[in-house]
Amino acid sequence: MTTPSATAIKFFSALAGLQRVRDQLNLTTIRKAMTALSQAHRVTFFSLGASNKFLRFNLPVVLSEDIVIQRMSCINSRPDDVFVLISHTGRTKNMVELARLVGVNGSTLIAVTLPLRRWQRSPHWR
Repeated sequence: MTTPSATAIKFFSALAGLQRVRDQLNLTTIRKAMTALSQAHRVTFFSLGASNKFLRFNLPVVLSEDIVIQRMSCINSRPDDVFVLISHTGRTKNMVELARLVGVNGSTLIAVTLPLRRWQRSPHWR
């Protein structure tokens, strides 16, 4: 009997994680997001790092990690702008504030974060 290598263990762990994500995806939500992105006047990405890969798109994309610039972008947005907020938890004070500001001018918000746990879906959770 052979023991799996560290590389094999990491590979299968990553594969299992991707399969969990796939199983949780809502195709209707994905289609709405793709439509919004393809029809957007401007796409803006907000995160705390590692999102510069999105600048490779053939779209007018803006990326900012500065909270003041992020707030100003939200305040000056249009209804046909799309904001993609990337956050591990989705619950940081700044990300919650930005999500609220995106809606003020009717822009579209796409949040990329962990799914809510069952207890977080309760109307009493804050």
